[in-house]
Amino acid sequence: MTDVTAVTLMAAMRGLQERQRATADNIANIQTPGYQARKVDFESALQGAISDAQQSSFSTGAPVIPDLNNVIQGGVTGDPSREDGNNVLLDREQTLGMETKLQYSLVQRALESRYTGLRDVLRSV
Repeated sequence: MTDVTAVTLMAAMRGLQERQRATADNIANIQTPGYQARKVDFESALQGAISDAQQSSFSTGAPVIPDLNNVIQGGVTGDPSREDGNNVLLDREQTLGMETKLQYSLVQRALESRYTGLRDVLRSV
């Protein structure tokens, strides 16, 4: 895929899928002693990769597709743990799950719109 917008949207979808998976795992393990809540961050790395590609495109005069293979970064939240060693906060996980679902829907719509536009152009040829 050589379309910068489509590549970026697909990377965002993968990051949001991973975040949703981490949120589901966190909620499923809310009663597991010693479980540490997982988090997924990809926005800052995605933004950095896009910025680097834009700068390269500007300096070379040719479009550069950003390398988005390693933008999804995972870890634990680092929040304080309860007495059982678990640090999952249900309210936060539910809110994050809803936000992620909305973001995923927006990215999906943007990607669908992108491909609809391309399909319309191809049909008109």
